[in-house]
Amino acid sequence: MYFILNKSIKFIPATNELCLVLHDGNSILISNAASRLLDELIRNVNEISTRDELLQKVWEDYGYTSSYNNVYMAVSELRKAITTLGHSKNIIITVPKIGIKLVADVDIFELNRGQNNRSPGPTLSGSESTLNSSEDTVPDLQSEKISDGSPGMHVVVEENRADRTFHNYRWLILPFILLIGMGSLYLQHVQEFSIQKLSLYDSFDFQACRIYIINRSAGYDIAQLRDKALHVIDVNKINCKNGNKSIYFQGNFLRSGLLAEYTLGICSRNEKKNSCETIKHLAG
Repeated sequence: MYFILNKSIKFIPATNELCLVLHDGNSILISNAASRLLDELIRNVNEISTRDELLQKVWEDYGYTSSYNNVYMAVSELRKAITTLGHSKNIIITVPKIGIKLVADVDIFELNRGQNNRSPGPTLSGSESTLNSSEDTVPDLQSEKISDGSPGMHVVVEENRADRTFHNYRWLILPFILLIGMGSLYLQHVQEFSIQKLSLYDSFDFQACRIYIINRSAGYDIAQLRDKALHVIDVNKINCKNGNKSIYFQGNFLRSGLLAEYTLGICSRNEKKNSCETIKHLAG
C-alpha cells in the first residue's frame, strides 16, 4: 500500500520513500521516525494530531523515549523532503502548543495482482483512522476509486504498473522521433551546401623566380602547364638567375593541345623598388 498526496507526491511507508508520481525513478528516503509520523498524520488527514498522541504512537509504542523536540525534528525533515520535490512545505502545519496537521488530499493505492482483493474503506474516528474490509471483489487490472465521504480520503486499486509507466512516458516518443528527423535533415543540409575551398594558384620555384600557374583550377594538366611556363620564360629571355621575381603565367590551349596564347606577368621582388610588366601573346 502507498499514498498519493495532492495527486502528485507518492509516499511508500514500507520503504520510507517520497517521490513524485510522474517521476518515481528519483525518490527521497526519510528516517523511520519521519515515515511513522507521516503515516500517522495521513490517518488523521486535515485534522490536528496532538503532540502527546504523536509521541505515543510514533515513538513510545515502538519502545523509544521521546520529547517534543523529536516531533519538530521529524516535521522539519518531512518539510525539507517535500520542498525538495518542488512542493510547498505548508502541507504540514504546526499548531503552536497543540500539535501537527496535514492539509492534503490523500489517495490510498493498493496493488491488484489478479487475486480476489478486498477494497479497504477508511473510517475516521477522533484521532485514529482504521481501514475496514468489504466483501466486494475488485476485477483484475482495473482501477476503481471508492470514497466514504471523509474529506480528502480515497481508496484506489492500481492498474498494472507496466501499463501506467507506458502511459506516463509515451508522450516522449513523438518528440524523440521528430528530434532524430530534424537532426538528419540538418546534417544533409550541411553536407549538401558545404563549399570546398580551391587554391587559385599552383606555384613552384625556378632559380630566383617564383612562378604561379593561374589557370590551375580550370582543369588543365598542371605538369603540362609548368613545362609551357618554363618554355615561355625561356622564349621571352626572362632572367631568373639574378634578382628575385614573381612570374604569373596563364596559358590557353587549342583543341590539339598546342599553346595558342598566353599571358605573363613579371614583378620584381625588390624591397627598395617594385615593378611589374606584362607580356601577352595572342594566337594567329
